[in-house]
Amino acid sequence: MNLNFPENLKTIAIEVAKKASGYLEGKFPSSVAAASILYTADVSGHPLTAQDVATATGSLKASTIKNSYKTLQEKKREDLLPSDFDQLVNYKKK
Repeated sequence: MNLNFPENLKTIAIEVAKKASGYLEGKFPSSVAAASILYTADVSGHPLTAQDVATATGSLKASTIKNSYKTLQEKKREDLLPSDFDQLVNYKKK
């Protein structure tokens, strides 16, 4: 399954994953990445569910992703999102 995740959101998700790893210590890198993708989709308004991400990974359960995602939701947006978040979200390819 392809998530159809735009390039600008991929950039944000990578930054979120780098910061999230400190909050999700002990989690597998794939869980951190999946939760970061779901978090990025949520804060940017991109329609994506934990089940979508789980299906795309082929190895993670939606419940695993949701648990890590909930931990990220408890953090301040400023602690996870890049400083140029608004610019990246609104970036449109011409």
